[in-house]
Amino acid sequence: MILQEADNFKELEQEIYKLVCKIVRKKLKETLLLVDEIITIGERGFYTIPFAESL
Repeated sequence: MILQEADNFKELEQEIYKLVCKIVRKKLKETLLLVDEIITIGERGFYTIPFAESL
């Protein structure tokens, strides 16, 4: 019984880890696409990054 619960916990832990990794990868991809879009627009001169002016 204890070994079965340990196996179930290990499987649950692995599934949670996979889910968290999937979410992080998705958010990272979205963020990188947004940054790429901002850089591309900035290169064309249509957009300036507000915080860059203070650097």
